[in-house]
Amino acid sequence: MLRDAAIAALGPHDPSLAAEILARADVTVLPERREWTASAGTFVGRTVVVAMDAHSLGELHASPATADALQSALAHALGAAGEALSQLTSVWSGADGTPPKDYRSGGEPMSLHRAVGAWLDGAGEAIAAAWVRSAELTEARAVTIQAPGPLSPHDRGVVEAAVVALRGPTVRVHVRVGK
Repeated sequence: MLRDAAIAALGPHDPSLAAEILARADVTVLPERREWTASAGTFVGRTVVVAMDAHSLGELHASPATADALQSALAHALGAAGEALSQLTSVWSGADGTPPKDYRSGGEPMSLHRAVGAWLDGAGEAIAAAWVRSAELTEARAVTIQAPGPLSPHDRGVVEAAVVALRGPTVRVHVRVGK
C-alpha cells in the first residue's frame, strides 16, 4: 500500500531506478511513532525500512538522486496518510538481485561474499567486484577479505563500504592482499 503510493508519488523527472527499486523492495513502516511540534503544528513521524537485494542497495548507494527521490516519494506517501517520515533506512534483504535460474531455485539466502560482489556491481564498481569474487571472505568477529592480487585505495574503500552497507555500521572489515 505505502509502496504503491510512493511509486505513484514519483515524478517524471525522478530517476526510473527509484520506481524499480520500490517495486522489488519490501517496504515496512515500523510501529513506533515520534511526535514533535513545529511552527506548522504537531507532527507524527514514522520510520520506514526499505529492504532490498544487494545489487539494488549498491545502485542506491551510487545514485544520490535515486536515494533523494525514494525518500521524497515515501515522505509524500506517508504525508497523504497524515504522518511524516522521521527516518528512512535502506537495508539488505538477504537476496542478491539476480533472477533465479528456474522456478525452484529462488528464495535461498545468499552468502555475504556473493552479496558484496552484487553490491559492487550495482554500484558500478566492476574492478572491485571482480577482485572480491577472486578473494576469500570469512566472517567471525570481523569480516576478512583476503585475495592474492593488488587493490587500489579507491577499490579498497568501496569494498569496505559494501560490507558496511550489508552488515551494518558496527562491523569491522579487514581487507588483506597477498597470501
